[in-house]
Amino acid sequence: MIESKLPPYRLGLDIGANSIGWAALSLDDASGDPILAMGSRVFPDGRAPEKRSGPGASLAVGRRLARGQRRRRKRYLRRRAALMRKLVAFGLMPANKQEREDLASCDPYKLRKRALSETLEPGELGRALFHLHQRRGFKSNRKAGGEDKKKATQARKDREGLRQAISDSGNPTLGEFLAGRRELRKPVRARPGQKLYPERAMYEREFNEIRARQAENRALTPAQWDELERIIFHQRPLKPVKPGWCALEDNAERAPRSQSLRAGVPHPGGGQQPPRQHSGERGAQAGGAPSQGERARAGAGAPAARRGHSPPTEASEKASHGRVGSADGQRLQSGAGRPQNAQGRRGGRRHRGNSEAAEEEGREGG
Repeated sequence: MIESKLPPYRLGLDIGANSIGWAALSLDDASGDPILAMGSRVFPDGRAPEKRSGPGASLAVGRRLARGQRRRRKRYLRRRAALMRKLVAFGLMPANKQEREDLASCDPYKLRKRALSETLEPGELGRALFHLHQRRGFKSNRKAGGEDKKKATQARKDREGLRQAISDSGNPTLGEFLAGRRELRKPVRARPGQKLYPERAMYEREFNEIRARQAENRALTPAQWDELERIIFHQRPLKPVKPGWCALEDNAERAPRSQSLRAGVPHPGGGQQPPRQHSGERGAQAGGAPSQGERARAGAGAPAARRGHSPPTEASEKASHGRVGSADGQRLQSGAGRPQNAQGRRGGRRHRGNSEAAEEEGREGG
């Protein structure tokens, strides 16, 4: 066995956000200098160097934005392929690829305008619905904030201005409004400074108008119209954020801040929210060893004989009540026998069921 030649020492670490400081201190009193060695290691903090003094932008922002663009593009292509298969299956698009490419030369804005007043050919209707999918508008699942707050405010003003322009023009739908602008050789695409920022609700309303007009003379069932609408306007919901694990309950997640703790209250996801079960009760049902909280509750509610004391008799109870009424009653009136803080009351309530404690908290808060 090789013996270490180093004297006994203790290592101290100072761990920071982008650096680690260390020092080795000697534990031998005979040594002169207690510091054997010391130093630090500095590493990048993952932010842009020019913004290190302030909040700074993460170096992963560029990768995250590019990854989001790739995902949106891939989902759009899958959605477009699914819509084309349904249009071909429903007879709104020719099965031949060359014939479908010939329909691409038709002006989709004119077709969307004509779809509100006359019956279109199957290929023309398919071309108009396919264009709705390509320009289906903006729909947000979250609130913008931080650096995008100014852009979000400007986009909201552009959407409100577009709604007002459609209302002033007397056109019932966005497609007819854009067809009129196209005839006047005005831009119809959303570009900076054009104030053309359509939202998803405008395209959904136009789809319903076209459906109501074309469903009279088109051999499409309501289920087929619903399928086309589902594909055109489908948007993945955001993944729910997990609240994390509870620090008080074993193997239980934290309750959201907006969730009520009262038992039997309807859950946000639907149905009735069952009373939360204590970790000790879950362990007992699963056949495991009782937890510390379960043993505490069992000890608090156990009979006196089980804890090694003799059960109280009627004479001892009367004597006890008599002593409280004579000596302790005076101390309670003077305030000497009161608890010094409220921890005893909270501690006693802590070992009861969660539903009962929640009801008491609800009454106190209300």
